[in-house]
Amino acid sequence: ARLEMWQVEPFFESMAKGCLVRIGIEHDGSKLYRAALVAGVAQGCEPYSLAGRKCCKKLQLDFGEATLPYPMTVVSNGEFEAVELRAFEQVLEARGRSPFSGARLAEKAAELRRAVAGERKSYSEAEVTRMVNQNSQNKAAGAAPQLTARQKLAQRAGVGSGHVAVARPMQMQYDRFGRAIVQEQQES
Repeated sequence: ARLEMWQVEPFFESMAKGCLVRIGIEHDGSKLYRAALVAGVAQGCEPYSLAGRKCCKKLQLDFGEATLPYPMTVVSNGEFEAVELRAFEQVLEARGRSPFSGARLAEKAAELRRAVAGERKSYSEAEVTRMVNQNSQNKAAGAAPQLTARQKLAQRAGVGSGHVAVARPMQMQYDRFGRAIVQEQQES
């Protein structure tokens, strides 16, 4: 899913919340699709594979009549069909809830475009610390570490552990999203 590339970012929860997603559910040998709003992100589930990585997050999906946790593997990258959106609107109306507005979705889409364009590259110290702690929890749950460059630096520096790290030369590279990839320099 398009969200999968952002799962390790510290702003993932705030970015995912409010997204309208299309999920595919297996039913009697065929796939049914439904629209839902992401109400939040649940942590600490049983690890599952997502884009070749272990993931311990589930999306709290609001279907209008219920909010349920789903792994991100069920989120479809396909375009919404009009019938799926209309069915979601009808459930909201039947429950007396206000339908999602085009303005709210346009605002969320603009926020996502800014994130994709790389406008949000700096992390607060609290975000880095939370990511390091989350990685420790994921490791305890059996998930492989998924660190950003700042997380790697924070772990090496012992942020939150009281340790003092010794500076080592680093080589910086950037991935296709403009995020720094930190590697220790090879001694010559």
